[in-house]
Order: sequence, then C-alpha cells, then structure tokens
Amino acid sequence: MAILCCIGWMYITHRDECRILRTIPTDNGTIEIVNEECQEALPHTTTRNIIRMTESVWNSGRYDEILKHERVHLDQKRKPREWEEFYRTAWNYELLSAPPPELSIADIRPNPDTKGKPWALWRGQYIFFPTYGPERTLRGAEVRVWDVVAKQFVKIPPEWRTEFCSNAGCPSQYEHPHEIAAEYVTKGHTSPSALKLFQWLK
Repeated sequence: MAILCCIGWMYITHRDECRILRTIPTDNGTIEIVNEECQEALPHTTTRNIIRMTESVWNSGRYDEILKHERVHLDQKRKPREWEEFYRTAWNYELLSAPPPELSIADIRPNPDTKGKPWALWRGQYIFFPTYGPERTLRGAEVRVWDVVAKQFVKIPPEWRTEFCSNAGCPSQYEHPHEIAAEYVTKGHTSPSALKLFQWLK
C-alpha cells in the first residue's frame, strides 16, 4: 500500500511493505521479525524500543553485531538531546530537520534510524545526506556532500577524513553521525572522532 511518510518536515511517497510476523521481547528493546520486503530486509529501528529485522538476519551469524548496532540507534532515540550535544561539541556536527533552501529534497533516501533530523551539517559548511541511485533502492544509496558556502556538491573534505578515518579506513556508513557512531561502537575504530565517542560513552 502506498502511503505518505513524514521525514522531518517533508513528505515522500513510498511503499509500506512491512509486516510484523512475530515479536521477541529482550532486556533492551523488542525485536519485531518482519518480512523480507520490509526496508529491503535492512535491520532498523522504528521507535525508542522497537528493532526490526528479518528471520534470515535473526538466524544469521551477524546477529550479535547487528543487534549491537541497532541498540545504539535505540539509545540515540531515547536520548536525542545528549547525542546531539555530543555531535555538536565533539564532532562539529549539527543535525537539521530541513536542508538549506537551495538544495532539492526530492532524492533524499529516508533512513528510519535518522528520521526527524536526517540532514547532518559538519563544521557549518558541509551537508552530508544519502540519495537514491538510478535504481531508487535503499541498498544502492549514495552519500553526497553539499558545500553550503560554495553552493555545490563536493568530494568528502580531507579534514573530515582526518577526523573520522584511520589507517584501517573510513566508516562505511558516513551519511549521518547516528550511523557513524553505531558503526564505531559495533566494529571498533581508532580515528580521533571514534576515540572521543568512546571516552564520552564511558
């Protein structure tokens, strides 16, 4: 069924193909097992207490890693002010519910884990956000960077790489601080920004 889904202040049309097949209570959130068509079978959170994943993910060898990642997103939804303050003071990110007026919103790819404030402004100049590729699939999304000063799309700034990457590489999900943080916690990292996060989480 096609519905209108609100992402911050904007509305986009998409197909709601999620069906809850069963629920599993845990000591940190309820897991909803959903059909394979739900969000292209990508695990995600929907509320402060709900994690959705498919049966195949639930039974996979990556279950522990995925659950740890999604529980970071639960914490971000439960403590939005604390996380946003950390991003602002330690990572120089400001989370926004709307993009600059010159940016089109048509191609932003929605992410249930960043809903509400899906735009991430770094150092007051660079907007990071995910966009649909030609296939308009969630898995095929590409992260773009908009320079609000030059008013054009740019490559990832070298200064950002210095802060958020290490010799082992950069975060693979760098579209938003919520995703960067969840990846750091799940997989570990030695970048300057990761070390600040681990210190804050102690």
